[in-house]
Amino acid sequence: MIQSAKKNYIIGASFLVAIALISFLLLFLVNQIKNEGQKMSQARQTLDSFYQNWRNLEKTKQDISAIQNELSGTTALLPSEDAIKFILAVENSAQATQNRESISVSNSAATTQATGAKNTLDFQISLWGSFPNLIKFLVYLENAPYLNTVDSLQIRRLTETDLNSPDAAGSQVGDVNSIITISAFQ
Repeated sequence: MIQSAKKNYIIGASFLVAIALISFLLLFLVNQIKNEGQKMSQARQTLDSFYQNWRNLEKTKQDISAIQNELSGTTALLPSEDAIKFILAVENSAQATQNRESISVSNSAATTQATGAKNTLDFQISLWGSFPNLIKFLVYLENAPYLNTVDSLQIRRLTETDLNSPDAAGSQVGDVNSIITISAFQ
């Protein structure tokens, strides 16, 4: 009977060791599967981000083509009587790029000296919107139907306290307020 008890202890111990090894093996395999799942999820997010960037690039290319079509057949210099058309074009560009704008006209001697041109019409444009939308607006401005230069550009990120200002109505934290001084050549 002593040998059969030893035999039972050995069989029981072997059974427990086998169960422990199988448990550790299963835990290891579950952790491996979990890690691989996380890697696949990150790869999927990277792929989705790449696809979204590609779609944005395609949309931007279409926007550029549309802008180029709009600009064909226009004169490069701004006639005095077309100043309103230029202001409307700037306002339409701001709306198309989802920016809010405020435009003021000024003829400053400093701008005339900086550009070296005497026949310019100077504008100060205040924009509120996201930074990517500001870049889109600058692309519109660069491709404007009339020759113009950006004399100065000031960009400031809006904070929580800036949102209390009436000018920043509809803006979010992280949006930008930019002040652009441009000269349109006449």
